Amino acid sequence: MKCPKNKEYIMFMHADSITYKNQFVGYATSKKITGPYEFKGALLFNGKPIKKWDMGVFQDTDGSGYILIHGGEIYKLSDDYKSVVEQVNPNMTSGFESPTMFKKDDLYYFIGSHLTSWERNDNYYYTSNSIKGPWTSRGLIAPEGSLTWNSQSTFVLPIIGTKETTYLFMGDRWSFPKQASSATYVWQPLIISGTSLSMPMYQEGWQINIGTGIATEIKRGDKII
Repeated sequence: MKCPKNKEYIMFMHADSITYKNQFVGYATSKKITGPYEFKGALLFNGKPIKKWDMGVFQDTDGSGYILIHGGEIYKLSDDYKSVVEQVNPNMTSGFESPTMFKKDDLYYFIGSHLTSWERNDNYYYTSNSIKGPWTSRGLIAPEGSLTWNSQSTFVLPIIGTKETTYLFMGDRWSFPKQASSATYVWQPLIISGTSLSMPMYQEGWQINIGTGIATEIKRGDKII
């Protein structure tokens, strides 16, 4: 994320030992988005690392930065994005890894994944009028059994145009050890209406006009390609 205060780019990451047993949220900084980035070590809260695995980031419309942790924990970053000043939301459920948050109008949407190791599953979401909660469980974001179109939430990218804003679901496909260490991705436009968030069908082909922000299916004759 780009820090509004110092204009630096701060990269957050799950850092770990080679044995995968010394996990923490780490960060690196750069003057340019393209790098080079300098690793700074662990992000500290009350002087200690946040020793968790899955994590995400969210930048609110007022420029405040947040770290998202599995279980629904939310930590507010300092003005320079280099430490944590407050845990604004505690652990709220078991599982809920691959935390992903976005905001539409004045409503926050918080997407997460069940704990199924490397395998994909049916992702679900919560909504709240405040980032501090309370959060309301809203169910699945894709049809039950679709396994979120064989993906796990990673990020939601708002593409703001002159006519519409398309909210782009970005999910990764991990299937270790079936795919060894490789992963592919699922990018699909979300349908949002009030507190309802969904991807009712998988679009094999679609495009977006980044000027207008309008997403449309790509069709050839009567067949979606």
